[in-house]
Amino acid sequence: MLRSDIFLSTVDGKYSLKEVFKGKRAVFFGVPDMGKVCSEKHAPAYLALADKMHDMGVERIYCIAVSDPETVKAWADKKGLTGTKVQVLADKSGAFARMLGLDVNEPDCDGPRSLRYMGVVDNGILLKLKVETNIGEVKVTSADCVLELLQKMKELNTWN
Repeated sequence: MLRSDIFLSTVDGKYSLKEVFKGKRAVFFGVPDMGKVCSEKHAPAYLALADKMHDMGVERIYCIAVSDPETVKAWADKKGLTGTKVQVLADKSGAFARMLGLDVNEPDCDGPRSLRYMGVVDNGILLKLKVETNIGEVKVTSADCVLELLQKMKELNTWN
């Protein structure tokens, strides 16, 4: 995961995966299109449970969307994802989603998109990755599932 040739972006700049994940315990989740499910279920739940995740040792929570930084920022501003609890990043070219094997090309969309996913990273090492089988649902990638997963990892001494 510590590649320096794949970038995630904000309107302020672009950051290599190495810069994003090195030395950090992070949770990231991917939203396919910033549509209704992403806006009303997926992202708000992460914002609501961010403090609990931080209490469990998560240092950063990233919401990642395949789009340009300006579009992602406008969506984040509209949905109240502008603070420090959840940082929204643009996967401008879809390279991050492609690296994970989670990119899709929908005929009705302009350009590539991603499946709905979530991952847990410790110092650049991807420990867990979950992907929804139905892009329109939030089940295994929900914020509640992240908390359950982190608790199980703590019990197994893989997240201390």
